[in-house]
Amino acid sequence: MKPLVLSANGTALNFGSIVLKTTVGGTVILEPTSQSAHTTTFSDAANLSTIGLAGGTTLRSTIPLFTVTSEILLAYKITIPDDATVVVTDAVSNTTMTVTAFKYLHSKLAGLYTSGTTASKSWASADGSDTFALGATLTIAGSQAAGIYTGTYAISVQYD
Repeated sequence: MKPLVLSANGTALNFGSIVLKTTVGGTVILEPTSQSAHTTTFSDAANLSTIGLAGGTTLRSTIPLFTVTSEILLAYKITIPDDATVVVTDAVSNTTMTVTAFKYLHSKLAGLYTSGTTASKSWASADGSDTFALGATLTIAGSQAAGIYTGTYAISVQYD
């Protein structure tokens, strides 16, 4: 049997540079729309916005793309983080934010899959190579300290 391999394309899950305009807070949702594109949605645009630079890309949100290499027609499943399991921290202020509602868009299946029952769905690759794009939701408190927040999350694939 061929080993099941999960590899990342090098692009990080990055919510971009967010401006907290009020003391209300809100959420930033990154949702994959294809293997190379996503939407960035604010729960309340009156409270949050992005910082943009003319011609620059360093402050924009990005989503990662993962490749799964598998045995042809052998079923596997993808496991993504459950809600409230991923926290990002600013090293200077030591404040945190929670990343929830992880979801992915599989290259050969319609629709978004979320953590829980839909993420544990199994499928077999007809050609032994699939990709999926990952998105999530960041919750920002009304009193959130400015900073550079970083964290990690776990994704795995396993034969079924």
